[in-house]
Amino acid sequence: MTTPRPLMSPYFRLLLIPACWLTQSVVEAVRWIERRGMAGATFQAEFDQWTAAPYSLRLTRLSGSEVSGEARFTALFEMSAKTTPWASHAGLTAADFTSTHASLHGAGL
Repeated sequence: MTTPRPLMSPYFRLLLIPACWLTQSVVEAVRWIERRGMAGATFQAEFDQWTAAPYSLRLTRLSGSEVSGEARFTALFEMSAKTTPWASHAGLTAADFTSTHASLHGAGL
């Protein structure tokens, strides 16, 4: 006599949550988000999503590289208690970077 096998392996169970159950408490549970291998436009979309309400995460780590001649980014967004202002700029030339850095530094950032 054979032992009946479960329909699903205990190691691969999936919990499906209806979208209507996603409440503010789920949003508050998002402590950090990591994204890898993003093109510039994808990074900008992720940045816009995670730094805005209701998440209001802070970009804490950013790494860039070149893959087949294209820029790729890895980013870590984290919930933070920091209240200091910050700024993000992308696609700057060296001269623009120097000018922007000086301007932001002068403004106290």
